Amino acid sequence: MINDEDRVKDSWSPQEDANLIKLEEQHGPRTWSMISSAIPGRSGKFCRIRWCNQLSPAVQQRPFTAAEDAVIIQAHAVHGNKWATIAILLLAIKKPLELDFESEKKPSCRPGHQSRSPGVVGAEDVADAVPTRRERGGGGGAKGGGGGSKK
Repeated sequence: MINDEDRVKDSWSPQEDANLIKLEEQHGPRTWSMISSAIPGRSGKFCRIRWCNQLSPAVQQRPFTAAEDAVIIQAHAVHGNKWATIAILLLAIKKPLELDFESEKKPSCRPGHQSRSPGVVGAEDVADAVPTRRERGGGGGAKGGGGGSKK
């Protein structure tokens, strides 16, 4: 295990990235503790996150499309910096068939509900399904205002 004093908190260097890629090829994507022992100052968790989010060949690194940009801007106006929620909206326009698959397997629980044509889910459908901060009664944060009272 790495002590806090030994942990590297800077950005990953190109040399560390190359080392991580080489080690992942040798040991596979399941042995992050062993891989991290060969990269000074990096934990297994850091190595796994770096691989899964940036270095893996499965990660598509391309610019956003105009439709994705529009969804991000609109969703940010509604949800603020709730990036996990915004990611769900992006997924709705990227993979509509996969999101609608469950609804095609079983009938709707709502009487009189008519489904769209199979496999079509719009970003507005997902946006309506995700409550805003105001609807959740949230708030709070650094400026206070919603965390309940302490007695």
